[in-house]
Amino acid sequence: MDFLEQLQKTFKKISVFLKAKSQNLIFLTLSWHEIKLNFKQAIQKLWMLALFFIVLSGITSTLDIAITSSTTLFIFVFFGTMVASIPADSCISGEIGGLADSLLSKSVKRWQYVLSKFLSQILIVIIIYASTFGIIIGVLEVLNLVPILFDYCQYMSVLGLVALVLTMFVSFGVLFSTIFPKPIFSIITSLFLWFLLIFMFSVGPWVSIYSPVSLIDNLGLILLDTWGVKLWKIALFNSVPIVLCIISATIIFYQKDL
Repeated sequence: MDFLEQLQKTFKKISVFLKAKSQNLIFLTLSWHEIKLNFKQAIQKLWMLALFFIVLSGITSTLDIAITSSTTLFIFVFFGTMVASIPADSCISGEIGGLADSLLSKSVKRWQYVLSKFLSQILIVIIIYASTFGIIIGVLEVLNLVPILFDYCQYMSVLGLVALVLTMFVSFGVLFSTIFPKPIFSIITSLFLWFLLIFMFSVGPWVSIYSPVSLIDNLGLILLDTWGVKLWKIALFNSVPIVLCIISATIIFYQKDL
């Protein structure tokens, strides 16, 4: 009996393990499907095409990693944040009453659906962002145009902070898509957030280290490690909203009558 009980427990553990794996597989499948669909969108294709010509022009005209990176970061902060958030604004509200209801009526759990949206939207932005700067670094390294004393540690810190900024805007977009019933309301709210965090700080008389604009304005000081601001504070400022957006969106989505 002891042997049979132990065998039953073992099979039960295996069953629980396989069930958990299959649930994770659903989550990953949803994320991968979302990524493929998003890369087919016109806005993403135009954005990648624009980035290609911007990077090509920057490299050929300056042959300098700092100047080319500064220009590209400027484009990502001022335009990439909008391009990142707009598709996210419709990722959930655009599917309620259709695909979302169909998926949730099957074996997909609500948290899997919501988290797959966050993961896929964030990965799309990061893939495009990382590929862009991968090309810049790769081409200039092959041409031996990167200074020997160039501080890659500080450089990657800047790239990481801007990546967090992009992720934050994406997360707000998914959250707004969960809150509002129509994508247009989410887009308007995202544009208002962009206006506050970026446009107002770029034209206003005030300065804030927490605005993404500050990273562009102080890029030279950051690369030289002479900026008197702790980068971890900016990283924390951009990280906390991402976590709060994920938690809030999941809770809100569970309250919806679907």
